[in-house]
Amino acid sequence: MPKVVQGKQELGTRTYDADNARKELVKAIIMHEYPFSIVGHVGFKRYLAALQLVFQVPCRNIIKRETYMIYQEDRPTTLKLLDSLHGRVAITSDMWAASNKKRGIWMSLLII
Repeated sequence: MPKVVQGKQELGTRTYDADNARKELVKAIIMHEYPFSIVGHVGFKRYLAALQLVFQVPCRNIIKRETYMIYQEDRPTTLKLLDSLHGRVAITSDMWAASNKKRGIWMSLLII
């Protein structure tokens, strides 16, 4: 059990894995559909610094690259899963432009 001194917990020694931390950040961005720009938000950076001082928040381009790498890793498994389905699959997409002129794509997967 961690020792508590003046509202702060003393934690045991543990190794910090920067690569794992970055990968988990990318997975959270994917899972919750956060914009890549979240890594540039001051409040987000301050929050992460409060959790782990040595974590270097990656830039948006690194997040994009990591997202693509995860996509490449997961793609064969997803295609194999889709091939194993006995029904039909309908994939729809929608494209829009927001008021700030950034474009987005929304995709939906329906398994029939």
